[in-house]
Amino acid sequence: MTRVIFFGTPNYVLPVPKALKSAGFDLVATVTQPPKPVGRKQILTPSSVAIWSKENNILNIDGEPEEIIAPLKELGAEVGVLAAYGRILPGELLSLFPKGIVNIHPSLLPRWRGPAPVEAIILSSDTPGITFIKLDEEMDHGPILKQTEETLDENATKDGAINYLFKKAAGYLPNLLVNYLSGKTQTTEQKHNKATFTKLLKKQDGFIPSKILELASQVYDPERSRRDDLPIRWMRKSIKKGDVFSFEPTPQFLERFIRALSPWPGAWTNIQLVTSHELRVTKRLKILKAHVEEEKLTLDQVQLEGKSPVEWNQFKRSQPRLEF
Repeated sequence: MTRVIFFGTPNYVLPVPKALKSAGFDLVATVTQPPKPVGRKQILTPSSVAIWSKENNILNIDGEPEEIIAPLKELGAEVGVLAAYGRILPGELLSLFPKGIVNIHPSLLPRWRGPAPVEAIILSSDTPGITFIKLDEEMDHGPILKQTEETLDENATKDGAINYLFKKAAGYLPNLLVNYLSGKTQTTEQKHNKATFTKLLKKQDGFIPSKILELASQVYDPERSRRDDLPIRWMRKSIKKGDVFSFEPTPQFLERFIRALSPWPGAWTNIQLVTSHELRVTKRLKILKAHVEEEKLTLDQVQLEGKSPVEWNQFKRSQPRLEF
């Protein structure tokens, strides 16, 4: 029975180790990021994969890459499988596995290498897909073992899309791994000159200038409405620092932006609330849901900082002196 080690951390990759176990592979260990503080009380909490491993009496290892080399070496696994582990593995760790490590990436590589491929796919209306590669020391760079084009719901958020793609990937994995381990799988070099890249998103990446939102809520007329392109700094045409993608902020683009960043980091803007004393107070407003109707962006659900989510019409009624 083939001994396998799984590298992965978040909840949405759980279908992958479950598929390995169900298919009869000897899943000797999982490797995850260490426990992290969660919630207002910042309680140290293990990852979803670590919790699942404990429930299934499977060894879980966490720690820095250099710290886990020795315990992994003792396990003598033939192959590794990696999905959203969260770290680039050094060559010394890769060399522990005679058959290497198979990496699952939710895009059609070489497009959208890096940590935010699903967000980039939704935002750019690119073709969704899954790529299995043999991991090397560069980010999402190794030779391709299998690629599949997939179809997402037209209203899919990042959360829904990423759960769907990894569930599909888990379904493909057992047969792929059997063929790969028996030498029946041919690898294909990626077209590295076609690569595009993503960076780890931060909270500020969800910001939409209020003027852009205001324009998008009006009927879009490209002849009369001048709208400067909006740079998306976490999407890059190359690894050069300034080589970012920019998009015309049409209502359709902004609707995709809101879905692509849902639920985290979330789309948001700054608004001004006029108090009874004629003071203007700037507040952050999260934009949770929106749709395009008659070529205009229509907000559906919002959340003022420190408050609960409400319908947009209800929010406007409660804030009659709202200003963008």
